Amino acid sequence: MSTLSKIGAVCEVGIVTFALVPFVTLGVYWLFPLFEKWQTDVLGFPFPVFVTSEVTMAWGFWTIFSGLVFGFVREKSGGILAPALLHGLPQAIASVALLAL
Repeated sequence: MSTLSKIGAVCEVGIVTFALVPFVTLGVYWLFPLFEKWQTDVLGFPFPVFVTSEVTMAWGFWTIFSGLVFGFVREKSGGILAPALLHGLPQAIASVALLAL
């Protein structure tokens, strides 16, 4: 068996074990949504890693973390209203803080 075949077999077992077998965490089934989130994080990970400023790096990590939280809230609530409201909450807090100053 070639090295490439061995790597393919390990990847296949990993995908079947971790992506296709549902497991429950905090009452949320993590089957396809978690696998989908892994894909977006893998594609979004280079943005905070290969940057030229600290602000861009902080923004990139904030985006990855908030995406995980929004995905969890979406799966927990079963709808898109709760994560949509959660997405707008920081802007609302900032607007109120600016009005109070």
